[in-house]
Amino acid sequence: MVFQSLTCAEGGGCAMEEIVVSVIMPFYNAAQYLPDTLRSLAQQTARGFELIAVDDTSTDSSPKLVAAFAEEHPDIPVQLIQGKENVGDCSAWNIGFQHARGRYICLLDSDDLYAADYVKQLSEHIRKTDADFVFCGYDKLYEADRRTVPYEQFKAYPPTAQKRTVLRWYLLGHTHIGHWAAMYQRSFLEQNQLRYTDGWHVAGDTEFVCRVLLSCRTISFLRKSLYLYRIHPGSITTSTPDASAFGSYGAYLRVLRSIRNPFLKLFFWLPSRPGPPISFWGNFTDPMCLCHTCIAQNTKF
Repeated sequence: MVFQSLTCAEGGGCAMEEIVVSVIMPFYNAAQYLPDTLRSLAQQTARGFELIAVDDTSTDSSPKLVAAFAEEHPDIPVQLIQGKENVGDCSAWNIGFQHARGRYICLLDSDDLYAADYVKQLSEHIRKTDADFVFCGYDKLYEADRRTVPYEQFKAYPPTAQKRTVLRWYLLGHTHIGHWAAMYQRSFLEQNQLRYTDGWHVAGDTEFVCRVLLSCRTISFLRKSLYLYRIHPGSITTSTPDASAFGSYGAYLRVLRSIRNPFLKLFFWLPSRPGPPISFWGNFTDPMCLCHTCIAQNTKF
């Protein structure tokens, strides 16, 4: 096995019955941002959650920062899982799933931030609604000029939480669901074998959200931003477009081929046809520029 569990904070209330939420956080050379990210966990207004920190072979001080966090916060159980080889985000998320002990699962990028009541509000909402998963909005923080853009300035919440409505708004690009701005029933993920595509490095989060939306029975959401998505020079969203854009098209095709409903498949297919654009494909490529129409015209289904 590539990964092994190394740390659970001593005296940190690690008993299974006390862990309600598992927070999964893969990281790789994130020492510059981890202190703020971990601080946002320490400042949560609720407890009863564990942190599963998956180290994808960092060469900086990131593992030491997580270990120090575990020692400083014995009220937050921490599993520090260190890899022997670099496997990428998608495989690292899956390793985290394997170690999760909570009834609910949520995700955290190692350079982003939770609002202080993220765990409290989402766990209360998913418990109250008993939905398969719940999501919230997220704001964008541009590190270069410290500018924050609220969710409702670039996306919109669906008018209702009915599955068909949420799915339609997501496919049309009106709503965006960040995989980390959500909380999932662990039983729902396990029963539907919902995982990321191992070894994949681009658009795996969007592929995962699509599969969650297609598999769930019930959805709910909070009309508020509880997650801060930091955008900096090293972010995937600001990296120079390259062959990875074509990899995102591969994620798009995997979702497309998994859909049996021809009407639903039409929503996925339309963005790749000539004519007025429908923005779902942007969920896989944004902000990359890729002439997906040209690719689609040479792809047979």
